[in-house]
Amino acid sequence: MAQLIDHPLRHATASELHARPFPHISAPARAAFFAYTSAQNDSGRQEAADRAHFLRLLDHYNVAHPAETESHFFGQLGDVWIKWECHTEFVTYTAFVDDLGDAAFDGSEFAIFPAAWQAAMPGTTLSS
Repeated sequence: MAQLIDHPLRHATASELHARPFPHISAPARAAFFAYTSAQNDSGRQEAADRAHFLRLLDHYNVAHPAETESHFFGQLGDVWIKWECHTEFVTYTAFVDDLGDAAFDGSEFAIFPAAWQAAMPGTTLSS
């Protein structure tokens, strides 16, 4: 087999991936996911606005804030586990609910995110 050549950022990238562990969930469960960007142009996203928006969600559930230097979070909001990640270009939220709900794919798992909070999101949705 030929000798593989490592990308110069391989180890830094792998370290970043491992710094953001993947959540472990058990069946039955469902998830709500969305990604958005607050970028108005090529200058990048509005980090302060994105973080402030996340902290408002934590405040709604009376959950302690992560350290200011943290760009990811995994914790409980009521009965639901949530994962928040800030990437260079976008922000992601994933909520994990430990049941199947009343109807498949009805979107009720998004109720963890208050309607007023959703309406105040400082950006546009990329994926949901």
